[in-house]
Amino acid sequence: MTDRGVDQIPLMRGEQVIDVAFIRDLLREEDEDPQLSHPVVLMAGGRGTRLHPLTEQTPKPMLAVGGRPLLERLLEQIRDAGFSRVLMAVNYRAEVIEEHFGDGSRFGVDIEYLREERPLGSAGALRLAGTELDRPFVVMNADLLTNVNLGALMRFHLEEDHAVTVGVRQYVLELPYGVVELDGTRVIGLSEKPKPRYFVNAGVYAVNPGVLSLVRNHGEAFDMTDVIGIALAAGLRVGGFPVREYWLDIGQLGDYERAENDHETYFSTPG
Repeated sequence: MTDRGVDQIPLMRGEQVIDVAFIRDLLREEDEDPQLSHPVVLMAGGRGTRLHPLTEQTPKPMLAVGGRPLLERLLEQIRDAGFSRVLMAVNYRAEVIEEHFGDGSRFGVDIEYLREERPLGSAGALRLAGTELDRPFVVMNADLLTNVNLGALMRFHLEEDHAVTVGVRQYVLELPYGVVELDGTRVIGLSEKPKPRYFVNAGVYAVNPGVLSLVRNHGEAFDMTDVIGIALAAGLRVGGFPVREYWLDIGQLGDYERAENDHETYFSTPG
C-alpha cells in the first residue's frame, strides 16, 4: 500500500466486501509509522474576504460543504493518509475553530494550535511552531477541497530528496479567439482558439525543516511563495508533485458554489 500510494483496501470473502483496511491502522499495528511522525501544518487563519457575506461571522475553513465544515474533511483526509500530528494556524474567528475541534481526538488526530496575533501570510505561522517542525512536514491551505494523496506527496518528497516539494495542478487556459503571431507587421503563424497549459500552485507542500532557517530574517509575515523563492535562490532542490486528483481552491463565491455541486460526485460514498 505504501509503495503504490494506496490508503485503503477492501477485505474480501469470496466476492463479498466484509471490511476495509486503512493504512493508518496497519501502520499503527506494525509500529511502522513513517508518515505518522511527520507533522501536517494547516493554514486556517485567513479572513476569506472574497467570500463575504458567508465569512462575515464564519471562518472560511468552517464553511459547510456537503453538510459538514470543510476543515473536518481535511482532517479526515490527513488521518486517512496515515498522519496524526496536526499544527493548525488560526487567526480570524479562531475560537470558532478551536471550540469545534478541540484537541482533535474526536477526529482521530492530535491538534496543536498556532495562534497568530495578526495575519502572518500563508507561511509566517511556521515560525510559531518552534521545535515541533524538526523533520519534513506537509503544509496545506485549509480552503482546499481535494482528495490529493498526502502520503504519496510525502513519499515523493523524501525519495526525491527535495528541500521543498510543491503540489502543482495543470490548468488549461481556453482562449476564445484565434491567436496571431507577428514578426513586426508580418503574420508568421495563426492558432485557432488555442488552449495553453500551465502548472499552477495547488496550495499543498512538503518542506524540510532546514528551509525555515532561510526565512528567519524575511520579516514577520511571509507566504509559501516566498519560501519557495528563497529556496531556489539558495540553490536548493525544489520539486513539483502533480496533483491529478480532484482539486478546488475555494477562494470566491463561484468556487464555493462549485464545491457544493461537485461534492456529491467526487466525495460522497455510494450507499
